[in-house]
Amino acid sequence: MKKIKITLILVLVILLSGCVKYDLQMQVNTDKSFNFVLIDAMLKEYVGMGTQDKTTKDEYIAKGFEVEDYSDNEYSGLKLTKKYNSIDDVSSPNCGTVEIKNILEQEGDLILFKSQKTNTLTTYTADFTYDLTVDKENEEKDYSSYSDQMYFGYKITLPSNSKIISNNADIVSEDGYTLTWEIEYGEKKNIDFVFTIDDKDVTKTPNNNQNNNNNAQNNTEKEETPPKKEEELEVKVTFSSIISLIIVFGQKACEKWFHN
Repeated sequence: MKKIKITLILVLVILLSGCVKYDLQMQVNTDKSFNFVLIDAMLKEYVGMGTQDKTTKDEYIAKGFEVEDYSDNEYSGLKLTKKYNSIDDVSSPNCGTVEIKNILEQEGDLILFKSQKTNTLTTYTADFTYDLTVDKENEEKDYSSYSDQMYFGYKITLPSNSKIISNNADIVSEDGYTLTWEIEYGEKKNIDFVFTIDDKDVTKTPNNNQNNNNNAQNNTEKEETPPKKEEELEVKVTFSSIISLIIVFGQKACEKWFHN
């Protein structure tokens, strides 16, 4: 109990310092395989306060997660990945509301979606909550300033052979298959979406329309890159030449000053 209290105090300090990144991503592929990725990180100056240590890593590994260190320009922490052969492995007809913050604390099998099957068609319902509200003593406080330095997000990418029935996402991609919710500290957000997949349309390989779009975009960028590189090279050479001239003239000026 003492350990839990200490951890909660540390987490509270970190949250109120505005330094958290908690980014949850899910992806369903056209073969119904399911990927779960969580970035759990904090600002680099707060790393080492005791909330992310080897024991935590070992606990995640014991729960079946692939654990690796995560780092970007501002944040450092853990990247947790878990892959399932099918979304049906994380679905159940009896699934109720899922609190996102408690996903990693679930005992036993991870169940995320409510599923209902009719012949070959399966309907998947997500009823998530992301509760970042504070205690009653602080509920009148404005936490908007903290939100500028924190990121809490949830994103799911659905396959091209699915049909999205409804959603309340904050952001929907142009192709309609990637749904994103962004949550501010101090608020509770309901995350709801429903989609169907017909087993007749399931592929044998985990292709995803999002991946195909990214590949097409990458190919386009590669085709357009050469002239851009030449232009950048010309600018770099010119800038480098100017710097060289400044150095040369600077050295000569210094030599002349010392001689005088």
